[in-house]
Amino acid sequence: MPGYLTDLGPFRAREVKILEETIQKKVPKQLFQNQSELNKDKYRLTFNIPETTTQNLFQYRTKFVQHMLTSPMYANSAVGKPWEIIGSISERIIDELLLSVAKEMEIGRVTQELYRAETR
Repeated sequence: MPGYLTDLGPFRAREVKILEETIQKKVPKQLFQNQSELNKDKYRLTFNIPETTTQNLFQYRTKFVQHMLTSPMYANSAVGKPWEIIGSISERIIDELLLSVAKEMEIGRVTQELYRAETR
C-alpha cells in the first residue's frame, strides 16, 4: 500500500483504494460510434509523461478523493453537487444586484416630472 494511504486509518484507506481501483478500471467512451478500425490509429494520440509526473497526478487525485470523503459538501448526499448550489446562489445575488441597479437608474419618475413641468 502506498505511503499516502497509511495515515488515513484502515477504513478510509480501504475506501480510497476501492475508489482508485474503480477509477483505473473505467474504460473511456468512444467519441464516434461508427469509427472504422482503419482510422483509429490515424487519430490516436500518445503522450510521453514522466513516471514521477504520473505518480504526482495519482497522488493528487487520491488526496482530492480523500478531501471529498471528509468534506461535508461532497459527503452529504442531500447537498448533491456543491458547484450547482454555489452557482444558483451567485445567480440570485446577481439578479438582486441587477434589479437594484435598474431601480436606481430608473428615470420614469424624472420623465413624468419633466413632462408635467413642460405642459403646465
